[in-house]
Amino acid sequence: MNALVYRGPGTVSWDAVPDPVVDAPADVVVRVDAAGVCASDLRILAGGTGVAAGRVLGHEAVGTVVARGAAVTTLGEGDRVLVPAMTGRGSGRSDRGSGRPGWVLGNSVDGVHAGFARIPDADTSLHRLPDDVSDTDAVLLADVFPTGYELAVRDHLRPGGTVAVVGLGPVGLGVVMTAAACGAGRIVAVGRSAFRRELALCLGAADAVDAAGDVAARVMELTGGTGVDLAVEAVGTPETFDACVRMAAVGGVVANIGVHRAPVSLPLDRVWARDLTVTTGLLTTGSVPDLLRLVRAGRLRPGRLVTHTYPMHAAAEAYETARRATEHQAVKVILLPNAEPPNFEGEPWTPS
Repeated sequence: MNALVYRGPGTVSWDAVPDPVVDAPADVVVRVDAAGVCASDLRILAGGTGVAAGRVLGHEAVGTVVARGAAVTTLGEGDRVLVPAMTGRGSGRSDRGSGRPGWVLGNSVDGVHAGFARIPDADTSLHRLPDDVSDTDAVLLADVFPTGYELAVRDHLRPGGTVAVVGLGPVGLGVVMTAAACGAGRIVAVGRSAFRRELALCLGAADAVDAAGDVAARVMELTGGTGVDLAVEAVGTPETFDACVRMAAVGGVVANIGVHRAPVSLPLDRVWARDLTVTTGLLTTGSVPDLLRLVRAGRLRPGRLVTHTYPMHAAAEAYETARRATEHQAVKVILLPNAEPPNFEGEPWTPS
């Protein structure tokens, strides 16, 4: 088969690689029917993550089981499944197992930007998909939507509460959508891209604020000086974290879901004086069943974030589009086996 192979910093190639096989009793092999390109894939491509050259990339997919190990009891050949970013022993806050899953696909084992992929610990990692959930909606539940839902919305959104989302990448926009679906009273979206701010308004935000300038002051102004009940940091910089602390209301929550690459100061004097709760963490994808119920009920349409689709063999071009997202007005880029490449000269994309 062919797959997208990491060759070293700045270099990937679409090459012939050995077909994956069931290597352990808990494994399955899936045919990849859809896959997402993630910011973590782009970080690997940039170098410095420790991922070895020769690794097949990708950790978000929808697939069909084509082979299974002797210990797999909940899945059979022909089952359509969601392959989440986190795999392993159990799925965190669910009843499917114990232990904490981790990111292995496209990291320590070969990933899903390929025709087929081997998935370890299949019984406690994969989610069988109902027929009425499309591949495009489902693949966004592999990483993007569980990240924001688990780390911000599920545990910290008060019914009718005010929410600010700072950072309008796919994860931040996913928070806008899940907060709207779960009963937020007012959502303020903060981002640098005018395109993404307009998109946030289409997806449920009431206000959109340019990230240039003092965004905390602007959010406080919009809320009459009260601040927001939930401030979601979805960028990963000291400046955006500080802004979220300053815009949180008394008794509010600052949910940090951005990936930080440097230390951040915690203004404990303000956190204490305003009785704030500051949270962070890693997703487990144990929330996938909850999100599937929202999709099936018509309250959540994750596929609205997909702006570009590429055929699997054009994965390298898809990465370049995702890397130059602002230039191409890209939000989520996905790979489909038979997709037509995007026409950058055509009509501008709008969320359907």
